[in-house]
Amino acid sequence: GNSFTGRPKKIEYMGQTSCSYDQLLNYVKTLSNNQFKASSYDVYTNNCIDFCKVLLTFLCNGVIPEYIQIAPRLGQRTAIGRFLKPLFASCSAVKRA
Repeated sequence: GNSFTGRPKKIEYMGQTSCSYDQLLNYVKTLSNNQFKASSYDVYTNNCIDFCKVLLTFLCNGVIPEYIQIAPRLGQRTAIGRFLKPLFASCSAVKRA
């Protein structure tokens, strides 16, 4: 497939699921009302990778590869990541208000 950044450099097989569409939909609704509601989003600590980790565990007890899991931590360690952290925090605070 493609995204706005182009074709993927690598495709990882994550497993198969016996989960039905309704089970998946109900689980995603539960997540969106609890751990992953919009007001709890944090670019470094509660982000799309964290969502995918939880969802993949539910679907097939799969694991997101480490090189993907560390991306937010690596970003946070950069000068631009440290610079942007307060900006992200203030945006999150506005969403929560």
